[in-house]
Order: sequence, then C-alpha cells, then structure tokens
Amino acid sequence: MNSIEKLLAANTHAVADANAEGVKNIWMQPGAEEPQASQSAREAGINVIDVGACVPVCQARE
Repeated sequence: MNSIEKLLAANTHAVADANAEGVKNIWMQPGAEEPQASQSAREAGINVIDVGACVPVCQARE
C-alpha cells in the first residue's frame, strides 16, 4: 500500500471512528478527500466539508 492509499484508508477509518463517537462535523484537508469516506459520513448524518477549502488559507484572504 503506497502513502496515498494509506491516507485515503485513514479517512475511511476516521469517519467510522467519528460516527461511533457521535461527531457531527468533519473537515477533510484539501488533497486528502476521499469520496467514499465523505459519502459514508453523509449517510451517517455527519456534515462533511470536503470542497477543498483550506481554513487557514481562506482566513488569510479575508
């Protein structure tokens, strides 16, 4: 498994853990988004921010 595959698998595990803990919001780092993880989170009722918006960069633009 290469480093990209490991990162994407980590997102899937993070979503499962978040759902088990009752997390309501997840933000995925730009470049680390994983469509299946996002879909699973949304199906579990978790709000997902995965549009490639980097919070510090967006704040710096304000």
